[in-house]
Parts: sequence; C-alpha cells; structure tokens
Amino acid sequence: MRLIFSRRRFIFGVVFPLSLLCLFYLLIGFAYSSGWRLNLSRSMPLGLYQIEPNFSRLQRGDLVVFCLPKNLLPTTVDFLQNGQCSSGAAPFFKSIVGIPGDHIETGILGVKVNGVLLTNSACLESVDLKCAYFNDALPTSEYWVFGYGSNPSLASHSFDSRYFGAIPASSILGVAR
Repeated sequence: MRLIFSRRRFIFGVVFPLSLLCLFYLLIGFAYSSGWRLNLSRSMPLGLYQIEPNFSRLQRGDLVVFCLPKNLLPTTVDFLQNGQCSSGAAPFFKSIVGIPGDHIETGILGVKVNGVLLTNSACLESVDLKCAYFNDALPTSEYWVFGYGSNPSLASHSFDSRYFGAIPASSILGVAR
C-alpha cells in the first residue's frame, strides 16, 4: 500500500506539474513563432497582440513593432531589454501618429502633428534623454511614433519619437492587430 501511495504522490506532485509546465512553454513558443506578443509594458495598452509582418500601407493609429538602430539607442537608461534587434535591444511597440507628408513640430509644449498638439507629449525634464526637436514635414518612408501608455497619464513617460526622431519604414518589423 505504501508503494502505491508514493507513486501516486510522485505522479501528481512531480510528473503532472512538470508536464503542465512543459506544455505551457510549448504553447508559448508556438504562439511567439506565430506572431503573438503579450505586452506588459506600461508605455502601450496592456494586451495580447498578433504581429503581422506583411503590411502594405501604414496609417495613423497603427500599432507597430520596430527596431531602433544602435546609434539611436540611449546609453544612460536602464529600461532597455535584450532582444532580437540587430542592435541587441528588444523591439519597441508604439503607435504611429505621423505619416509621410505630415508636418511634425516638437517644442516646449509637446508634439504637434499637422498643428494639433498631442496630449501628454511634452518631453520630461527629469529624464536623462534629450528631446529630438523637429519642425518639418516627414519625408517619404518615415514615421513618427508615440507611446500612449496603458492609461493616458503614462504617455508622457514613453520613450518614443520625441527622443529619437522619426523612424524609417525599413525598421518596422510588423503591425499589431
């Protein structure tokens, strides 16, 4: 009797939980390879997104995943994570607010897109990052991205085009749906 009890305890106490854990990791790996991403960052709405790598036309409001070139990555901050980008950083996840031809103006009050001021878009003075001052139309194949935050008050804390400028279309990995 004691041997049966020990086997049952071993199966339900060790084998079953390990099997569930392995299944969980297999499902996560499958979801990741299928383009699904879980956003837990406070710089964009929390949620599960499917990343579509094949996109033809980007529009204002599209949520994009992109890699920054190494020369645009800050060296004085601790929020960067290791990832799959050629720079060694993890891809960023932001919303497109400016498309080619849009007039972008950055200043003390924040970012204006075609004359309309974005809410909570002023650069933070307490951050060790410099604002990318810009006052021109976006060239062809460049986009202005902004992190709206998981709630509107967090938008001011996002690391986005206010600090690194417009991003080239070639740096965009996909569109989140």
